[in-house]
Amino acid sequence: LYYKMEADYSDYRLHFFGDDLDYPELPPKHPLLSGIKKKSIRALLSHVYRTAKADNKWLVFVDNKNYGQMIRDRLNAVKIQAIYFDAETKKPKKVWDNLITNQYFDCDVLIATPVIENGINIWDNQVKNVAIFSIDRTTFIQELGRKRKAPDEIVNVWALVPSEKNLAGLEKK
Repeated sequence: LYYKMEADYSDYRLHFFGDDLDYPELPPKHPLLSGIKKKSIRALLSHVYRTAKADNKWLVFVDNKNYGQMIRDRLNAVKIQAIYFDAETKKPKKVWDNLITNQYFDCDVLIATPVIENGINIWDNQVKNVAIFSIDRTTFIQELGRKRKAPDEIVNVWALVPSEKNLAGLEKK
C-alpha cells in the first residue's frame, strides 16, 4: 500500500533568535539582562519577559546546564515563575511528578535539557511558546514533539539560528 501524507505546520508560528541577529530587546540596563553578553539569551529573555503569564506559558529547551540555570534564576528574580530540570535535577519533585503523571506544569516557564526530550508529553493548551537551543535536527524534532497540541491550537516555535562561528565549527567536524 502507498500512503501519501502531507505535513501540515500551519498551526506553528516560527520565530528565530541567535547571536548574529538583532532584536528589539528590553533596555540594556534592565535587571533581567544586566551582565549577559550572549545575544541569543538576551533576546529569549526579552521575549519571555514580555509574554510569560499563566495563559501564555513557555517551554524552553537548552543544550547547556549553565544557561538553563541562569535563565531560571533571571526570570525568577523578576517574578516570572521558572523551573529548571536536567538529568540530575528533577526538583521540585512535585513539579516533576506532575509533569510525568498529568503532562502539565504550573509555572510560567519550564526550562529543561533533553532530559524531557523522549517519552514525556505535555498536554497543556496554556503552553503557547516552545524555544529550542539545539541545532541538531533530530533533537529539535524530539523537543518540539514534547508539546502536544490540540487541533487548531497555535504554538510559537522559537528556533536558534547558529552564529557564523558555530557554523564554522560544525564544518570542521
